[in-house]
Amino acid sequence: MRFLLFLIPLFLCAIPPLNEVLNYPNSYYKDFWLIQHLKKTTNPQTAENIYNEITYKKDFHLKLLSKKNPIYKRLYECLHIN
Repeated sequence: MRFLLFLIPLFLCAIPPLNEVLNYPNSYYKDFWLIQHLKKTTNPQTAENIYNEITYKKDFHLKLLSKKNPIYKRLYECLHIN
């Protein structure tokens, strides 16, 4: 029984595949999983596609995209001038 309790956090940390997340209805739940995929991806084109799927966009999402794609880095710098 204690061993099963040890496995519960492992199931909670599993990220569903991107194809499955794209089929979810528009909600904060879908946006949460898209952000998790955006954090993990290294491909600029995939990052842009994921960003376009996010329904409720915030500055934080653009900042994540700017770290992945240099074109959006300039855009983020223009919007947030020190």
